[in-house]
Amino acid sequence: FLLTVIKRDEQVCTDCKLCDKVCSMNIKISEKNTIYGNDCIGCYDCITTKTCPDKARALSLVVANKKVHLYRFVSVAIAIYIVATYLVMYVFNVIE
Repeated sequence: FLLTVIKRDEQVCTDCKLCDKVCSMNIKISEKNTIYGNDCIGCYDCITTKTCPDKARALSLVVANKKVHLYRFVSVAIAIYIVATYLVMYVFNVIE
């Protein structure tokens, strides 16, 4: 079970291969339907609106089998990081 994956909708993909060009891991995204965390470092450059043409929007982030908006996901991840840091530093008295 993987928490996050990138899905490519081949029905709307225009095969422009812009996602392949921005991938820092050199994944051939345009040739896959699902990109897993084992291959992907999670930069999500391939999902940004500047990469996939507006008409297509073939790539999406899927978290726990539900399609989510990238910026909401990032906002929640940052919030969790801040809360976890606070808990470790102050509640558990790591720093006095």
